[in-house]
Amino acid sequence: MNRLYTLLSLVILILTAHNIKAQDRKFRFGLKGAGNLSWNSPDNKQMEGEGALIGYSYGLMGDYQLGDGNYYLNFGLEVLSLNNKLEYTSDVVTETISTTSGDSSSFVAGSSIYENKFGYVSLPLSLKMTTNEIGYITYFVNFGLDLGIRYGAEADIDYNWGKSAQAPQELEVDISSQTSPFRAGLLVGGGLEFNVSGNTNLMAGITFSNGFTNLFSKNYKNDAGEKFENRTVTFDQNGDLKLDDTNQPIYDGNYKKSTLRFVALNVGVYF
Repeated sequence: MNRLYTLLSLVILILTAHNIKAQDRKFRFGLKGAGNLSWNSPDNKQMEGEGALIGYSYGLMGDYQLGDGNYYLNFGLEVLSLNNKLEYTSDVVTETISTTSGDSSSFVAGSSIYENKFGYVSLPLSLKMTTNEIGYITYFVNFGLDLGIRYGAEADIDYNWGKSAQAPQELEVDISSQTSPFRAGLLVGGGLEFNVSGNTNLMAGITFSNGFTNLFSKNYKNDAGEKFENRTVTFDQNGDLKLDDTNQPIYDGNYKKSTLRFVALNVGVYF
């Protein structure tokens, strides 16, 4: 992460310096920050969205004027944090049984709630349409794509099942191997700019990103390098976990599938 922050800082300094020297104003650059609410929209019978959580983003933004009208190519480079909750209504829980001869483990049917924390380097790209200046204010709308490269994925897991009085919790479990390294979404937004003086404008707006790529990978590898299909489990008619001949859980449910969406409130400044 330190390298990512350093790289982003250098890019901001270079582009800001270039912008100050620019004369034709076809290009303009600025700094941007945002708070967001993100949530999951699962497409799997064993998975349910459990609500939105607060995240944030920061980085740079830019406009390139198309022709001489009020149309611009709007682009950016942001560090994006998306947090949300996802419930697995069918899940595997490892129960530890302590006896006088030692500890043993068994698999138990249950459910769990994942409090997910995703980090992306985001590259939004959209067509921006503006009004003429009304007083000191210009209004705009934009439509386009929101592209992201994941650099981190963690989850706090809260297990729940009825066969033990004490349910375990796991904090900051790395789930990168189970999630897709890329994210894409349709972006729509709008807002206003207020001219402070000269070429300096303050910006405020709202953005909705409707993800359309699967959050999860189709396959993943465990710590031992073994490859597995990224499916959920199902229970038998008695509500017990299905086990194979070696007493391992049978992952015979649907592939894990969910899209990630968020709405963000943006503020920024153009130079």
